[in-house]
Amino acid sequence: DNSLQKFNLGYRARRGELALENERFCTFQSIKDYPYQYIGNTNRQKVVDSYFGQGKLYNQSWELFYIYELNEEAQNPIILVTTRQLNQFFEKINTDLKIKLTIPSGSKGAFEVKFENGMPRPRYLGNAQSKNTVEELLLNVPLKDDYLKGEHEIFPRENEKLIQEFKDKLFLISNPSSGKKGSRKKNNKEKTTKKKQAWNHSIKRVQRYLGIRLSSTEQSSAQNDTKDSDPNHSRQHSSRQIAEDLTSSVYFDPEKPAAFPTEDSVVFICVDVEAWERNSKIITEIGFATLDTKDIASIAPGERGTNWMKAIRPRHFRVIEHKDYVNKDFVTGCADRFEFGNSEFISLKDAPQVVSSCFKHPFSKIEEISEDEHTSRKIVLVGHDVLSDVVYLRKLGYDVFNLSTLEELIDTAEMNRYLTRQLNPQNLGAALYGLGITAWNLHNAGNDAVYTLQAMIALAIKQVTEREKKNRADTEYNPHSEK
Repeated sequence: DNSLQKFNLGYRARRGELALENERFCTFQSIKDYPYQYIGNTNRQKVVDSYFGQGKLYNQSWELFYIYELNEEAQNPIILVTTRQLNQFFEKINTDLKIKLTIPSGSKGAFEVKFENGMPRPRYLGNAQSKNTVEELLLNVPLKDDYLKGEHEIFPRENEKLIQEFKDKLFLISNPSSGKKGSRKKNNKEKTTKKKQAWNHSIKRVQRYLGIRLSSTEQSSAQNDTKDSDPNHSRQHSSRQIAEDLTSSVYFDPEKPAAFPTEDSVVFICVDVEAWERNSKIITEIGFATLDTKDIASIAPGERGTNWMKAIRPRHFRVIEHKDYVNKDFVTGCADRFEFGNSEFISLKDAPQVVSSCFKHPFSKIEEISEDEHTSRKIVLVGHDVLSDVVYLRKLGYDVFNLSTLEELIDTAEMNRYLTRQLNPQNLGAALYGLGITAWNLHNAGNDAVYTLQAMIALAIKQVTEREKKNRADTEYNPHSEK
């Protein structure tokens, strides 16, 4: 009997309200994985068929909670369910199928968790009775620092032991297998490796968009043409030819326009949002920097891409209602020192519409252009810690993920982290210094947006020039290399 079963929390919770102190939780993901992790072969299939498979798990009435990690990088919350409700769900399954499902007791905190001793507690998200309502709730999770009126969460940040205990609890429930001996280290290593691969791939994609790397489809086609032209060539010759093709698929000459077509003819749009340091809900500035790859297709980039950087279109908006909120304690605010043009004052109510216009034709270009305004162009959103700016835009009332033309997000903090082999991401100022870019009045949203786009160009070029330098050095010092 898979009929919908209501669960009574025992109190009426509002969205964003803190859970009870003595409540125990498990992740919603661990419930989804339960049959495959904790049920033996004898009973697994009948449990899956009756209660988990084909979306049946979502047909229960789930009371969902959420909690955020402490680190700034983590923008997505962990979704939780009380173990009281899970026990009720298991009782229903056990009665129906005559089995004995229980909450795993030997998982050492990797399944069930209790947040105590003043740790941050989960907050109520809402009731879900279908997959659609779960997804809808996930799209509308309150932001990290959103508290109910009259309520705030005090967390003893000087208590390092408690902070570490809280982090460990979240790590364990998010990575259940890490509770097993020796696997946490392996798990972390795998995660780091995957992240590095992703950062490397994002650099390569930027290079393709800029035309300094051959697009993957054209590269594949070129390799196939090479093979087809000589069907009887030796295996060794084939490998060498492909290696040469791959080497020539990346090319940069500062004195000549890009060697390859720009992939997808994208428009890069960088956004930077500044908020008041005492309350991040008070947005004070929005900066935009736009680079249309059509504008640079016939331009020689110059050393480190300086000529391409001149094609960046800058915008700087200040929110009228918040113009007197000036940062001075943690960073030095400089909203009145936009280096690339004139600042524009906008009202809070107009902000979503103004932001939206920057993502549409003519993409912040002021002079007349002949391009049809209905022409659809793919957009690549760029930022230094780009997800935090996405979150700030949501606070303003604009969700960039609703943009049908959004191709992908590029994070210059991670591009830089990959190239510099840094353990932690550098701030924008440090990244610019390492790239040899002189920056004035950082923490002005308009300046930061322009400098971030400059950093993206410089990072994409740096990877190519360093690779070419290494290839030349390898050729010079390898006595067996072909001259």
